[in-house]
Amino acid sequence: MNLANKLTIIRVFLVPLMVIIPYFNIQGDWLGIPIDFWIINSIFIIASITDKLDGYIARSRNQVTTFGKFLDPLADKILVLAAMVMLVEYTKLPAWIPIIVLTREFIVSGYRLIAVEKGRSSNSCISMGKI
Repeated sequence: MNLANKLTIIRVFLVPLMVIIPYFNIQGDWLGIPIDFWIINSIFIIASITDKLDGYIARSRNQVTTFGKFLDPLADKILVLAAMVMLVEYTKLPAWIPIIVLTREFIVSGYRLIAVEKGRSSNSCISMGKI
């Protein structure tokens, strides 16, 4: 397993860590923002940096793998949707926003399955403007 894939796996494992932080009931605030929000935001930022870094490493070292092609976008979606659901829980984001994002993901995934079934790669459909 190459470094880019390891970074992607780290990003996947950072999501549950980010989600369980509020259950530790960390007291206090800094600059008027609760400490647990600072920790959650830090984890999100670290996970986002690993996303940028794993893509750069995979391309620059010519280490693009099928596993990475599958897991990297999935890890991104898990991270972003988990953050959105947490913001809904804290009433900082209306629920319709993650609903639209999730619906779009299901539509795109379904379209890709249809494209694969018809013998087309989803990438060629995207580049032809069909998605």
